[in-house]
Amino acid sequence: MIRQAIRSLLAPRAVPPAQSKSPSVVISPSVPSAVWIEVGAHLGEKTFPVASEDSTLRVYAFEPILRLALQRAGLLANYIVLPLAVGEQDGPAEFLPQPV
Repeated sequence: MIRQAIRSLLAPRAVPPAQSKSPSVVISPSVPSAVWIEVGAHLGEKTFPVASEDSTLRVYAFEPILRLALQRAGLLANYIVLPLAVGEQDGPAEFLPQPV
């Protein structure tokens, strides 16, 4: 399930061409030059500064502690915060965060 979610996040998005009446579809020009997946992102101390300097980089930051994830969510178009944990097995699991 995690693999499928990551694949769908990384797949190029098909968008209808602007001002066109034809049924054709074009690939979005916003395909990233590179993708960085950060697991346990916290506040993105390593990835956020790089993403802010390079708008062609796309970062997917997994941070399961919601109050931390919300501090970075929506600040950069190329920095996507996912308030989820990543583990070896699909499905729910007990999560015991360390105090921050």
